[in-house]
Amino acid sequence: MASSIASPTDAVRSLPGSVWARARRPVTIAMASVVLVAAGLAATRTGLFRVRGLEVEGGSHRSRDQIARLSGVTERDNAIWLDETAVEARLLRDPWIARAEVRVDLPWSVKITVTERSPVAVSRLGTEATLVAADGTILGPGRGAGLPVVDAPPAWVDPGGNRAIGEAARALAALDPMLRSKVRRVTIGDTRGLELLLTDGLRVRFGPPGAYAAKARVLGEVVTWIEGSDERIREIDVSAPSAPVVTPVA
Repeated sequence: MASSIASPTDAVRSLPGSVWARARRPVTIAMASVVLVAAGLAATRTGLFRVRGLEVEGGSHRSRDQIARLSGVTERDNAIWLDETAVEARLLRDPWIARAEVRVDLPWSVKITVTERSPVAVSRLGTEATLVAADGTILGPGRGAGLPVVDAPPAWVDPGGNRAIGEAARALAALDPMLRSKVRRVTIGDTRGLELLLTDGLRVRFGPPGAYAAKARVLGEVVTWIEGSDERIREIDVSAPSAPVVTPVA
């Protein structure tokens, strides 16, 4: 008795149509998903998501328009593909901006929040008066009315003058605001370190860089004691904060 074995092709062809449909469905769905994702990605690159709103908060020295220009964000940028980290880095190049946060609010808004530095002293670089922030950052030209003046050697005498000015600013920043308002001038010495001249003529040896918080605390205590006593003091030395020295008027 004759018999025949169906080939694999004949077996596949003999499958019912419903089985073929079920087999093709996952493939069709997967292909459609890929097409939709590709189309969606392409759509995000279109002008539909261009930046239409730019909000700026936190600026005082820098205006909103200045901060917007510093950010480099324009209406030509795509909000979805905006690199917030790169925008923040551009903002931080400006010495007045201490911190910057950039957030995209989809579909097309960008919010920039900055924290600015504040000057605590004014110094002179060359022939130009310049403002200095609490962290020692040179902010740029400015008169700084009412701020302590930092006397630093000229650059041709001390190439590290900018660093020394920064140290003086950090020392001032450590002082209580009320006490800092009484400082008229800061002199950067070669061996004695920083010296402060208060508005009442009292001189303070602040010493070499470092231990600013401890020195500021001790200086505040000594000044408070002097103001509550009848003692006439010519100089206070807090260069060694654990052993301050008070020199009376001769």
